[in-house]
Amino acid sequence: MSLLSPDIRIALTPGLVAAAAPRLYREAAVEEGGDALDALDGLLGSLSLRGRARVVLSHELARVGLLTAPPVRLNTGEMKAWVREHYVRQFGDVAEGWRFVWQPAPPGRPVLTGAVDAGWFAALRQTLSQRGLKPAVVEPWLAVACARLPTALGSEGTWLALAEPGRITLARLERGVFRSLRSSRMTGDPAAALAGMVARESLRGELADDLPVWLECVRIQADWQGRSGLEVRRPAAAQSGLAPMLGA
Repeated sequence: MSLLSPDIRIALTPGLVAAAAPRLYREAAVEEGGDALDALDGLLGSLSLRGRARVVLSHELARVGLLTAPPVRLNTGEMKAWVREHYVRQFGDVAEGWRFVWQPAPPGRPVLTGAVDAGWFAALRQTLSQRGLKPAVVEPWLAVACARLPTALGSEGTWLALAEPGRITLARLERGVFRSLRSSRMTGDPAAALAGMVARESLRGELADDLPVWLECVRIQADWQGRSGLEVRRPAAAQSGLAPMLGA
């Protein structure tokens, strides 16, 4: 997972897609029962963008996982096989048809990984190519949000929560290092769902549950502070639509 920052940025979720460039931000809704790639194709056709693009995928489109560090240093081919083995063991043969990415980590540290259907990924590349764009990097939202975290969040660590319709992804970090990660379907009140996830993950890892929660959310309205009982911190600037995924 690269941290390159091309001028053109694209975000995809099952219900909404967005494209951003200097002095430009546009969105398009996905038709009910439709595919995000069809909406993206229509959006890009109206913008005439050209060049390299950074693509950010919601966690409804891209799975994320945190794997224990491999016992020995692995080269690229070995890492690909190692990550695939873990996903196949967890999800079965369906994972054989996924494309995997991972974030390089120092020896001994957990490895952040992502997975997306290989056929869908090929269709994404084709959609971009037909509109004059080349994907410089395709990443799950978590990787991008982590890179944007403020440096002064406290030495004890923080929770990073990413909320989208139907799903919350929650990670715990200490000095920029992932310690736990969970991505779960969400129903009911989003703030209550977040509080429940923090409580459960705290119990699983025997962690303090009073750490601050750095929250980014898209297309969700909730009383995060009042209803969750957590110390919720959010980016200073109010952002709508998919802008939080892109930092637009």
